[in-house]
Amino acid sequence: MVTLFMNREKPKLKIKLYPFIIGVSPILMLFANNLGEVGFSEIWRSLLSSVILTMLSLLVCWILFRDWSKARLFSAVAIIIVLTYGHVYDGFKEIDILIPLARHRFLLVVTAIFFLGFGLYLGKKIRHTESFEQFFTWFCIFILISPLYMVGRYYLQWNHRNPIEENQIIQNEPIPSPEFQGDIYYIVLDEYGREDLLKELYDFDNSDFVDQLDELGFYVASNATSNYPQTLLSLGASLNFQYIDETLTWFDPSSNDRRELIDFVSNNRVRQILADAGYQFVSFDSGYVTSIEDADIYYKYLTPKDPDQTIILSMNSFEGLMMEKSIIRPLLDYGLIPQSSMAGLLEAPYIRHAERILFAFEKLDQIPTMEGKYFIFAHIVAPHPPFVFGANGEFLLHTTPYKLGEIVRFEGAQDDYIQAYSDEVTYINSLVLKTVKRILAESDTPPIIIIQGDHGPSAYLD
Repeated sequence: MVTLFMNREKPKLKIKLYPFIIGVSPILMLFANNLGEVGFSEIWRSLLSSVILTMLSLLVCWILFRDWSKARLFSAVAIIIVLTYGHVYDGFKEIDILIPLARHRFLLVVTAIFFLGFGLYLGKKIRHTESFEQFFTWFCIFILISPLYMVGRYYLQWNHRNPIEENQIIQNEPIPSPEFQGDIYYIVLDEYGREDLLKELYDFDNSDFVDQLDELGFYVASNATSNYPQTLLSLGASLNFQYIDETLTWFDPSSNDRRELIDFVSNNRVRQILADAGYQFVSFDSGYVTSIEDADIYYKYLTPKDPDQTIILSMNSFEGLMMEKSIIRPLLDYGLIPQSSMAGLLEAPYIRHAERILFAFEKLDQIPTMEGKYFIFAHIVAPHPPFVFGANGEFLLHTTPYKLGEIVRFEGAQDDYIQAYSDEVTYINSLVLKTVKRILAESDTPPIIIIQGDHGPSAYLD
């Protein structure tokens, strides 16, 4: 009698998630590099889309290879190409010796050859995939370290931040409570330039607007300069009566973390002084981090319930930037995506930007009829890019996604910037004059109105 002892272990279920990690990593890295500008609410759809894209990619690759390990490998490479093509293209444009190669017709051909070559090699030559999968597993761990560290450090630093105490803000003599009892308007037009510079550099004659302000009783500072060339720095200084480097002594100017500056703008000294004098603080939804939501009265822009604007599916600025960095980039650059098929997705965030500007002016018109004393802070992101109005107020159509980069710079030609900027200034001027005249006419007590550009335009900035 022979007894056979057989040790039959059940095969272990190996769940390898590296294709999914590769799919979400570019999103997390982009999020980590824009902390303070982007919240999780703006990236969740990108993360979900990436997971769905990865699942579909795995299914298609399994149909091609009939092997899950090869499907995972090919899918991982495909996702890397799809999500990072725009980064590679921009990287070539930044390196002098590679600029001649920064052409879609070259990069697309190279990408296609590599993609097909890898697929054939994987299908025909590779029999054992364990080492390749192990490489991708360690690769995923490596690429996750940086964004997770940046996000973790960002939130830990904020929890242990140095509080801005009153004695750090005030280094001059105490300011007495104002005897003035009228409303005080502080209207900041983002990137609005000085009259002589607009004439000299942009060939734009703004004298009619300046003359009308003068006739309304305004003093126009003809040689004014901004204290800083950036919104948060400029407003932080003006609203607290001090330069930033004299107050936030621990602030690291090389850091991308702007929360200290945002807090500095939100809890500013002017607001404190006027609150002590019985003023209520009024703020508006600017679509930017200067929206001070804890104001006594906060006017939040609410998106109209218009199904034609595809509000649920429309891209936010982060999603627009993700699209620009993906394999879709050539279609955008060459205008190959039909405007009709992308109109809702492309235009909805621009429409919201335009309507938010009009919303601010509409609410400014209503304040003079309100009972009480108010300090009104209105940061209006115009005539800053993205440009959304023509000279007569007509809405401009766009062929590229609304993206974060355009809140920092205009990516078109310099002449296009100058023309679009001048047209938007013309229309914003008309809104300002209309609003100011209404405020002056309907205010029981003559108000104080300060109209200021936080910094100048950027057509000639590097």
